[in-house]
Amino acid sequence: MNKDSPMLRIKGMRTLAHQWGKLALVAFEQRTRSGQWRERTREIYDNGNSAAILPYDPQRGTVLLTRQLRLPIYLQDGLEGSIEACAGKLDGETAEKRIIEEMEEELGYRIARVERLFELYVSPGAKPC
Repeated sequence: MNKDSPMLRIKGMRTLAHQWGKLALVAFEQRTRSGQWRERTREIYDNGNSAAILPYDPQRGTVLLTRQLRLPIYLQDGLEGSIEACAGKLDGETAEKRIIEEMEEELGYRIARVERLFELYVSPGAKPC
């Protein structure tokens, strides 16, 4: 990864917390439209890469979703469950291997193989550090 570009210069990075994910404070300079350099800082939360699957059950004519406790949602709105796609952190594994494990753990289904469709940044303002 190039940490400097014609529009951006990374000046430093400091880890603020590192338990479930990593919270870092990044100091950088960004070139403005007028050509001047502006000093900035951002807190960046790196939760690691994940894989997700949205399996379709043709017999019921529906996709399969899971219900998970998400503490931030509970703290904000008091909701004890969030309905979402089956997913999990890679933790050094391939996306295909992890999603097969997550399918069984979260949905109770065993699958033999998956086909990768695409990659995306779910929260581009929060990744990576």
